[in-house]
Amino acid sequence: MEECSDVYQIELVTDQSDKTLSFYQGLGFRKLSDSNCTGLIYVG
Repeated sequence: MEECSDVYQIELVTDQSDKTLSFYQGLGFRKLSDSNCTGLIYVG
């Protein structure tokens, strides 16, 4: 993360398993819903 010190936001897309969510939340990531936000993806 040091090489990206000017970046203030990282977006991550992953599955919703408890194990995966716990892992990334342990690294400081928060669910978008915690900030009253949502994410969308278009698969064409």
